[in-house]
Amino acid sequence: MRAKVEVGVRIAQRWILARLRNQTFISLDALNDRIADLLEEFSGRTMRVYRATRASPAAAAVLVRAEGDGEAAPDARPPSATISLK
Repeated sequence: MRAKVEVGVRIAQRWILARLRNQTFISLDALNDRIADLLEEFSGRTMRVYRATRASPAAAAVLVRAEGDGEAAPDARPPSATISLK
């Protein structure tokens, strides 16, 4: 599980740093505000595998189930995307 978290942090870090690369900031507060905006934008992007955003409750539930026992969930789709045939 630790490796998955580290990969996720690396993805977010690279995405944010790529957008900050050619910008100049006159204060640390301005930089922090821009990073916060980009982090919010990053969290709102749809993840391909889970078909949900990182900020959505459905994605959080799937990630918790997938990482809860150290094993990947057999069906990694969020509950809203699961079809029930009862």
